[in-house]
Amino acid sequence: MFGSVGVFVRTLYGAGFNNATVLFARTLLAAGLLLVCILIQSPKLLKLRLQDLPWILGCGILGMLTTNVCFNISSTNLSLAFAAVLLSIAPVYTLVISKLVFGNRITVTKVLCVAMTIAGCILVSGVIGSSSGLSGSGGLMTLSAVGVIAGIISGISYGLYSIFSRKGTDSGLNPITIIFYCMVIISIVLAPFTDYAVIGNYVAAAPAGHSAFLLLHSLCVGVLPYMLITLSIRRLTPGTVTILASCEPVAAMIFGVLFYGEVPTIFSLAGLVITVVALGVLCTAKE
Repeated sequence: MFGSVGVFVRTLYGAGFNNATVLFARTLLAAGLLLVCILIQSPKLLKLRLQDLPWILGCGILGMLTTNVCFNISSTNLSLAFAAVLLSIAPVYTLVISKLVFGNRITVTKVLCVAMTIAGCILVSGVIGSSSGLSGSGGLMTLSAVGVIAGIISGISYGLYSIFSRKGTDSGLNPITIIFYCMVIISIVLAPFTDYAVIGNYVAAAPAGHSAFLLLHSLCVGVLPYMLITLSIRRLTPGTVTILASCEPVAAMIFGVLFYGEVPTIFSLAGLVITVVALGVLCTAKE
């Protein structure tokens, strides 16, 4: 579902939203949706213990917020393709960290699947076979140190979300509770940097349609993906979950074809096949 982010972000950028405003609108509405679900299901899910705060702050600040901010910086200073590749390396960091934190085994199958997934994402992204693979301005040798560093941090923080989520669920936190408070924290942090006038003008232009679009954006990119990741971590190791969730460039390619008529290259199609095979092998392998 993360792959659909481009569809929403392109539309909102076209309406005058900046990065902080897009993320604020997404997380604030996500928090509202989750609050309604919690109040209907069980208000007790709003309770937090003091010992839960490190996992909530880790998921929200070091996980979600840092991933989104650093990816935005990376994609601004590099091509979207290369930024996506740097983010897709997250499983490497997660496998190592989960080995150190949880003692999870790093199996040959996992290493092979990581390598195949990264290779597939590189092919799908267009870094290979494109004259603008590394920089948006069109030169293969043009690199931004800020962009590369931000991209690497985005991959590490993406992996950290899985680690902190696992620690939170192991301590007894419900996935809904984790996601809700993460969204609240991010909304608070971004509040001073948000352009509220842009949001107001966007909604006023078409109250029903644009409000529904913002809600769908929040649901598809904010609530459901993180909820599914957090639920998966209950049954799988963080490394496995991050590998399964790292096929965002593949999903983005499919959404590009469906919504924008973008024609995939031979490299992109090859990357799609490699990634699907890798994820299939991982799903059928024993932990």
